Amino acid sequence: MKDTHMETKEWIAKALYCSSVIEDEVADAYDTLSGKADRQIVKTLLKYISLDSRKHAAVLRGLAESLLAEPPTEGECDKYIGKAGKLVKETARKVEEVGMEDLPKLIEEMVTLENFIGEEYLIVFHLKSLKFLAEKEGVDLGDISTVLDWIIEDEKRHEILVKNICLLYTSPSPRD
Repeated sequence: MKDTHMETKEWIAKALYCSSVIEDEVADAYDTLSGKADRQIVKTLLKYISLDSRKHAAVLRGLAESLLAEPPTEGECDKYIGKAGKLVKETARKVEEVGMEDLPKLIEEMVTLENFIGEEYLIVFHLKSLKFLAEKEGVDLGDISTVLDWIIEDEKRHEILVKNICLLYTSPSPRD
């Protein structure tokens, strides 16, 4: 019989690893949007979110690897990230397909349909759930818990930035 504490630690590590996969995909999507943006301020803000997401991916992956001997398979990640993974893949596909003329519409859609913002909420929810599970099961995450809090704060800032980007495209005659 397996030790429940070890099973919980392994579950947390795999969920962290799979979260890093999502963050990498989010970073790719923001990079693509940044490359398509026609306004320097929009390019800059999207790049900022992309770099943050890339940082989150590296940190989450590193934290997972410090707790786990072997990373989960892509198929395994579906059970750890579920809807968030599907949402990110769908949004990334849309971002790749959109033309420059549709960029403002996609950015607005990101807010109204909660494509990216919904994903950001899922990440926040997911990371908070991991912290709760670790506390409940008595798994000491140590400094990992603090880092997860910082990532959650960053995700909230990303939501604000996406909303502001949307406002930039809907305001009349903006100047960068």
